[in-house]
Amino acid sequence: MSDKLRNPLFIFIFSGLVLFAAIFVIAFPFSLLIKIFLISIISVFVVGLLSYRWGLFLLVFLRPLLDFTARDTVITFSGLALNLPTIAGGVMIIFSLLVILSNRKNIQEKKITIAWVIFLLWSIISLLFSFDLGSTIKVLAKFLNIFFAFLLGYILIRNNKNLTILIKIIIFSSLLPALVALYQFINNTGLADAGRNGLFGTL
Repeated sequence: MSDKLRNPLFIFIFSGLVLFAAIFVIAFPFSLLIKIFLISIISVFVVGLLSYRWGLFLLVFLRPLLDFTARDTVITFSGLALNLPTIAGGVMIIFSLLVILSNRKNIQEKKITIAWVIFLLWSIISLLFSFDLGSTIKVLAKFLNIFFAFLLGYILIRNNKNLTILIKIIIFSSLLPALVALYQFINNTGLADAGRNGLFGTL
């Protein structure tokens, strides 16, 4: 972790801003579930500043749960409807950039990221030729999240113990969406989508 993030003054100021953001979220007319998840995203980001590895673990745990709110627009920006999974994706990108800046020497020594970088650059260039810019940006954001999730794991998972914890978190975080999806499948319920019932979660 960088010395700047260890600085008590920096942590105090940033925590104050996060507290202000949490109060701001509570004051808005969101549903209770949206408010809880938004505050959870903010809290995870703060934890991530104090411990990069636990920030990664908590992001991985929280992300599948956000799919329960995927159809609820939280904010509209430049014509793009942003939901909680999209906001969490943006937080992951910012968090990943902080981790990368603190570990840039280690990354520069590895050639495994070159193919990813080329792919992402090509994806960004494709924005110039897109017929639907909004959809293209959303897909690109998903690619960025996959890339940064891979990179965070590559940087922060240092031993078998860390890997075991990560695997357990992935399994545990997928249980609730999986159980809800199974219930909906058995009872033929779920989100109505073009005349058919969809399943919650990431199945």
